[in-house]
Amino acid sequence: MLVLIRRGSALAIRSPAKVNLFLEVLRRRPDGYHELSTVMHAVSLFDTLTFRRAGEDRLSLGRGSLPVPVDGTNTIWKAVAEMRRRLGMRGGLQVSLIKRIPSGAGLGGGSGNAAAAILACDRLFRLKLTGAEMADIGAAVGSDVPFFFGGGSALCGGRGERICVIPHFPAIHLVLLVPAVRKSTAEVYNNLEREDLTGRRKNVKLRLNRMEKTASGGAMANAVSSLLWNRLESPALRLFPGLMGIKERMARAFPLGASMTGSGTAFFGL
Repeated sequence: MLVLIRRGSALAIRSPAKVNLFLEVLRRRPDGYHELSTVMHAVSLFDTLTFRRAGEDRLSLGRGSLPVPVDGTNTIWKAVAEMRRRLGMRGGLQVSLIKRIPSGAGLGGGSGNAAAAILACDRLFRLKLTGAEMADIGAAVGSDVPFFFGGGSALCGGRGERICVIPHFPAIHLVLLVPAVRKSTAEVYNNLEREDLTGRRKNVKLRLNRMEKTASGGAMANAVSSLLWNRLESPALRLFPGLMGIKERMARAFPLGASMTGSGTAFFGL
């Protein structure tokens, strides 16, 4: 979840990365998006953002930050633009970003930053929005954005914007591996083939029930390993065959389970 710290007139917010422990693509919708069933889990890798009210908009990268665009293509500014469009919010925003979550890897860094921007605007401009209202604004910016207002672990549907928090999720330790290869989410979805969308769907609720029963016996890692599945892994591997070697090495190194997160290209092992 987002972690907020007030520093005088400024707000510092840590936005976490996420992994998709389970991701099934159910169908392609008439609006061009895909209907998903996914379990997202926030992990302890954070970007740090500091927000202040200002005369004009400015985004700067802090020391040690990974490089990302600072113009209007950044999800921070997309979120701010949506706030202004809906709420008539006036005034500039100065933002400092220390980017630690690699972009284009399926870790949700940009979505978390957008959620942080919405929360910061709500507090700095005293908008008094509800969590549901902020999540609704976030959904217009990106499908994963609403998840970050709750964080923790959640079962998500729709494009990913329908959130049902999973209480008492087993505590897990995982290792992230982020290849140098980057891709766009659209590339991977466009590479879904007919057999990816017409075969038998994996049932997330059955897997969650199995996980809960296993966790009640104390075998936490085994419980979560029974959940792992990502329908987007196959199209990502078709696009980037070199990732297959990484997947195979991860499977050998983490026998309890290893999987790709989101549309890739990052992998995690339990």
